[in-house]
Amino acid sequence: MSTTVSLGRAINKMQWDKKDGRRVALGGSDGKLYIYDIGDTGVPRESEWADMQRTVAGFAGAGLSGHGEGDGGARVTAGR
Repeated sequence: MSTTVSLGRAINKMQWDKKDGRRVALGGSDGKLYIYDIGDTGVPRESEWADMQRTVAGFAGAGLSGHGEGDGGARVTAGR
């Protein structure tokens, strides 16, 4: 998914719809608010969720939790 922003403009803020995740609001440096209905693009398929859980579990198992080495208490939990 992509959008074109006018030359010399930037996207300053972004907020996903908290209800169902199918819309996103973008605030531009031009002072305009852009709202996009992205449909099912923003809703992960069940297989994508399972893939992400495996990846996060792999990070935790490899000691890549971001809490430093040897802290012994680092945990990564993924859930809906």
